[in-house]
Amino acid sequence: MEICAECGESVAMGNGRFVDRVIEANDVDERREMGRRFPEGNYICVACDTAWQTARFYAFDAMYAEWRSQMISQEQSQDMARTRSAQSASEGQRPFTPWPEDFDAAEAFCRSIPYLGDREHIRAAYGPPMWARADVRQFLPSYRYEWFFVDSSGFGGPNEPAETPSAFVAMAKRYKEAANAAGFEVGFGIAEVGQFQVQIAPYLRCLGRKAAT
Repeated sequence: MEICAECGESVAMGNGRFVDRVIEANDVDERREMGRRFPEGNYICVACDTAWQTARFYAFDAMYAEWRSQMISQEQSQDMARTRSAQSASEGQRPFTPWPEDFDAAEAFCRSIPYLGDREHIRAAYGPPMWARADVRQFLPSYRYEWFFVDSSGFGGPNEPAETPSAFVAMAKRYKEAANAAGFEVGFGIAEVGQFQVQIAPYLRCLGRKAAT
């Protein structure tokens, strides 16, 4: 029928609702399940369609506001960074130094990397003894950033700026192989934590040297 499935008004040719009508693609049973008041109608008039779009917009806006309210502020993030950097120092944390078999399990690899501090909080940032924080591009010159930029939300994709955990681990393996060939032992530490990503810095020391105890 050429009526609106929502309000029941005619959308047939000859009235103002014909031009902007929208086809209701669901079948009659589906329209009933959706709560359409006139499920036999095969169209949605422009007024009802506009009302639905407006309701959808406000629902999304409310969802975004709730999500935004749950995000931590920059000041909170900085306080957390200072606290965690100091804690890492007091606990004597060292960079994660992976064995060859560690590269086969990306999630376990990433969970093994400790937080060691970042450059924004240099007083609290932690430098493990005998290790030097390095630039990823020293051994992976085509990489875009100073440190590995890795998704931590679990929702990242292969075409986004942040690397997925599996992509990061594959690059970390190449980095380690190149650094080992140049005479360096390689470790990894989380340098900076964001809302949905982390920055993971490589650490280097000469092969054969041991950390001070």
